[in-house]
Amino acid sequence: MGSIRPRLYVILKYRYPIIPLTALFIFSFIIHSRHENRIGGVSKLKVEPPNFMQHFDKTCQTDIPRIIHQSYISLETLPEKWKTVPDEWKKTHPDFEYRFWSDESNRELIRTKYPWFLSVYDGYPNPISRADAARYFVIYTYGGIYSDMDITPLKSITAPLLCHVNGDGKEMIVMETPNLGVTNSFFAAKSNSTILNALIHDLPNHQRPLLGYFSPHLAVLFSAGTTRYWMTVNQYPQLTVSVPAKVWNKCSVCEPTCPQTDPIFRHLVGSSWHRSDGMIFNWSFCHAKFLIGLCACAFVMTTVWFILRSLNGRKVNLRDN
Repeated sequence: MGSIRPRLYVILKYRYPIIPLTALFIFSFIIHSRHENRIGGVSKLKVEPPNFMQHFDKTCQTDIPRIIHQSYISLETLPEKWKTVPDEWKKTHPDFEYRFWSDESNRELIRTKYPWFLSVYDGYPNPISRADAARYFVIYTYGGIYSDMDITPLKSITAPLLCHVNGDGKEMIVMETPNLGVTNSFFAAKSNSTILNALIHDLPNHQRPLLGYFSPHLAVLFSAGTTRYWMTVNQYPQLTVSVPAKVWNKCSVCEPTCPQTDPIFRHLVGSSWHRSDGMIFNWSFCHAKFLIGLCACAFVMTTVWFILRSLNGRKVNLRDN
């Protein structure tokens, strides 16, 4: 017993460098596990529907209105890399209506049709949260397709995607992400969607999420961003058509596109709202193996240092005795 207590004391004394390193190692291992648990960005647990892209011909019908919605601060302020995106949508979908939503028109929609939400909308600390929330109200009101400005169509999406919603109880098309869950960067739905109705009425409860106090990136995700969207969509699997990440040419967060013989989309550089913490999260995901190796080395070095220090302390005690 006498020998155990000094050892326990030494462990507790030097717990400060060991505990954070252990936590960092576990965090890196979890990221690595999530990364390795996916094949080409698609979960191993979910098998891609066979011939997903060949289910319909060009004459198929869909319950989703033929309206394309996109949003940014204004058309005049579109970055050069996105200038041609609206025209690409119009060219590949000549039978669709195209609607562009500026920050001003987004707010006007909320003010005129959903005044109960205006104080929440204006109270978001991050402009991207207002953009996230507005897209749900737009599609709930008018139906159609919402697409971020960094997604360019290479052909019509009617047959490969939209016709999966056609009088069979489905009301919304959602896109799987290459990491986990679904993304709000692209989705399509009927107007007055049950899912979007639940989502927009839940948003006031999460204007300033608790996790947001630790990271601005988490504030965006959990207030009106992708994570909040996913948490609601996940409750209605019977109403959604979930499109595997590789079908819409988004196979990894670490690569802009993945090899496709007949891709639907081309992904441009996006994530314009990401701050340093968001970049760190993405970098960690894409460099999980490196992080695990780094943490393992640091952990071993700290353990060796701890053992050597303990042995030196013992020698000093023996000399003194």
